[in-house]
Amino acid sequence: MITELSDWFLHNSSIVYDLGTSTGEAIQRIHGRHADKDLRFIAVDISEEMIEKGKKKLIDVPNVQFLASDLNKPFFIENASLVLSTLTLQFLKPDSRPRLLEEIYNGLHKGGALILVEKTLGNTPRFNQMWIELHHDMKLQNNLVEEEIYAKDRSLRGTLVPYSVGANMKLIRRAGFQEIEVFFKWYNWVGILAVK
Repeated sequence: MITELSDWFLHNSSIVYDLGTSTGEAIQRIHGRHADKDLRFIAVDISEEMIEKGKKKLIDVPNVQFLASDLNKPFFIENASLVLSTLTLQFLKPDSRPRLLEEIYNGLHKGGALILVEKTLGNTPRFNQMWIELHHDMKLQNNLVEEEIYAKDRSLRGTLVPYSVGANMKLIRRAGFQEIEVFFKWYNWVGILAVK
């Protein structure tokens, strides 16, 4: 979906920021879809290990700059046509999120976009519990055992701090975005498109 949505925002010489790039999968897919364009990619991750994996994966993708950066600290974005934040904002300190979203907004061209994908909280305790249980069921169906599922949950305590969809939308709007739309929702996972 992210790759498909990129069609509306990328043209020759566009700059794409991938915040929390991990292994660079999104960049690889966007480059493949827009190989006819002279795009520039800025791949950002806090983990040096992920940066090294990304460099290996994207060895054939031209114009990729890798930055090891903690997005809890000020981060300068400029001349961006598209900014991706895929399962990244939820790992930042809550007081860092408004600043980063403002930096994204200020660094986008008019008509540029933020694509944000996040794990979210349910709007009520009932829904939240349903989404958690369904997510655990999906992991069990994919051959994980309960021990692994709960160990993963424990390892993320205090590290992954999700917000509700509404709270994420409010932060995005407060950063300056007026055009905001949910393009994907599956249990407690959401994709949001925001256009400057």
